[in-house]
Amino acid sequence: MNRHPTDTCLLCLSCKSTKRNSHWIPAAMLKSMVGKRNSEESYDINTEKRIETFFGRSNLKNTDPTLKPPHYAEDYIFCPKCETGLGRLEGKVIPVIQNQIREISKNSNYKEDLSLLKIPYKKCLHLSNAHFRLFIYSLLWRMSLIYEMKHSKYIISSKKMDELRLCLSSNIDLSLSGIENNNANILNYDFQVITADSFINATRNIVYSEEIYSNPVVFYLNEFIVLFYENGYTINSNPKYQLPLKSINEFAEILNEVNSKPKIGFVTADHYDKFSGNGSPT
Repeated sequence: MNRHPTDTCLLCLSCKSTKRNSHWIPAAMLKSMVGKRNSEESYDINTEKRIETFFGRSNLKNTDPTLKPPHYAEDYIFCPKCETGLGRLEGKVIPVIQNQIREISKNSNYKEDLSLLKIPYKKCLHLSNAHFRLFIYSLLWRMSLIYEMKHSKYIISSKKMDELRLCLSSNIDLSLSGIENNNANILNYDFQVITADSFINATRNIVYSEEIYSNPVVFYLNEFIVLFYENGYTINSNPKYQLPLKSINEFAEILNEVNSKPKIGFVTADHYDKFSGNGSPT
């Protein structure tokens, strides 16, 4: 994937993509999996099914002086304006759904409930659904874009990719309050987000998707799994959707609803650990 600073931004399609090191998965979402900035340790499977490693420059395992790009960032894919807009959303949403959601001192910011199958989930009482929805769309669009460009894998249909890009580009320039006020005009796709109450070993989590899944498409995003329904929510009878994936598909209580607070489903650490094994590309 050879991009240049004179190329057009892939999000707004108007400005020059002069930004370097643009994360297609926010760095703040990757810390538990790859480590802190400059001390990262990550692994990726390329199109030849070979494992590529990346060690940050301060990681003691880094004995190769050759500079390598990190696995979850690319140069010259976005312009500064779009990068700033994406970062503004990330700064608003990630602390609520990832950093604080298990903290006892923050319990009053969430409402916990149980599904009919007695699986817990939390509503984020102080997070706008518009911010949450747009943030989730940005993750799915960015990951699908990179998979298409780097691996020729088509995760989301081209029609829906165009819709998501337009939705993002027409909203991320707005202030956070402007995005919230525009809630009714932001696309509404069905999706479910799930995490774990704790992690056995977060470094075993994965960032991965696969084109064999459709309605829902499945995205593994380190501490989260997102099921995205391009054509509306259905309980999928496809045999590819076996346990443990099927358990999310049937967790209807955590489907996002535009006029409700964002919801995050929870499973046990052991259950979540099995998801990573089930979603592994090997």
